[in-house]
Amino acid sequence: RDNMADTSLWVPVGTGGDRASDVHVRPVREAIRYQHRLRLGYRDEKGDTSDRMVWPFALAFFQGSRMLAAWCELRAAFRHFRIDRIAEVETTGERYPAHRHELLRTWRKEHAIPEDS
Repeated sequence: RDNMADTSLWVPVGTGGDRASDVHVRPVREAIRYQHRLRLGYRDEKGDTSDRMVWPFALAFFQGSRMLAAWCELRAAFRHFRIDRIAEVETTGERYPAHRHELLRTWRKEHAIPEDS
């Protein structure tokens, strides 16, 4: 149960994939697994692009979209990135300074998400 509570991937039953953004899922998952920083070219809802350096720690589905939860160096805060809005992703191969489980624990506390959800 403890291992399941610390998971970084939550997948509801019956969720379909977005084939256009599938190319970004693999490097995101690998960066989560190895706790590597990622450089993202990210498009907001208006289509404006920004460059982000993030510390990815969770990948989930929310309201029909795949979401990346990460610490964003630019904003110095936790941010959520829709996978389908990632224009570019580059793995740095550099470990980020925090542990993934600690980032997840802090993110859950900050968003009032119970440990058993």
